[in-house]
Amino acid sequence: MASFAHYHGLPVLGGVPRRGIYDNMRTTVDRVGRGKTRQVNARFLAMTSHYLFDAEFCNPASGWEKGQVEKNVRDARHRL
Repeated sequence: MASFAHYHGLPVLGGVPRRGIYDNMRTTVDRVGRGKTRQVNARFLAMTSHYLFDAEFCNPASGWEKGQVEKNVRDARHRL
């Protein structure tokens, strides 16, 4: 699902960002380790390698991080 959204969304946004911030959803992360350690899903890793951007992941049980990301999305939608 993430690659479908990226494929259609990136041209609309005008290109590929340098980094993307993601929640620890199953389509991106197979296993969450301590701190920032993640075992990234092979398909998601292939997609980030294809589009050449870095993926950063929210910390588990840190709802405020996800809230900041969602607010940025809301603000971007408003601007568009």
